[in-house]
Amino acid sequence: MLFRRTWVMTSGMEDRLRVVQVSELKQGLETSSVPLLIDVRTPMEFSGGHVPGAVNLAGPGLVEFAESFPKDREVWLICRSGRRSLASGKQLVEMGHHVVNVDGGTQAWRAAGWPVQEKPSLTRLVLPGLACMTLGLAPFRPRPHVVEKLEMLGQFRLWNPIDIFDLVMHGAPWLWLAWTAWKLFRLLTQKRSGST
Repeated sequence: MLFRRTWVMTSGMEDRLRVVQVSELKQGLETSSVPLLIDVRTPMEFSGGHVPGAVNLAGPGLVEFAESFPKDREVWLICRSGRRSLASGKQLVEMGHHVVNVDGGTQAWRAAGWPVQEKPSLTRLVLPGLACMTLGLAPFRPRPHVVEKLEMLGQFRLWNPIDIFDLVMHGAPWLWLAWTAWKLFRLLTQKRSGST
């Protein structure tokens, strides 16, 4: 059986939590009437695209920040769809803050056709690249371990289950890197062809 957490707003709390649409957020950002926009998604989600000007704080970091943020200023919250930001907003309201939750979240922002900020595309290659260096080259001998396994595969000498496991463990990061590089290449060529 699934259980949902239900929030009960005590007297006065409803005055400190309001819900707005993304159009109101856009207007507020353009007129500088949004003092602080916090994106409560994970750092990986945030780096994949966020509303320009948003700050990424989630979980304990948000609560720590809220303790030092003035309670007379509004805190605007956003997430992917508006659910996580609403839950976070209710926590901040319980702490005495005035919160504005953006209904529809970043999904609605993108659906409206407004731009999002992303981390530079090359940073997407860092994690697969590090995995290749640690798993794909380890243990490092005069030549990478995965090369020896590939040669064994090419000569049909790879029948030992441990060798097959080794090849998968040491080869998977290289496939991940190749796949990520291909996706990055396609993304960059699409952007280039769209800008010309």
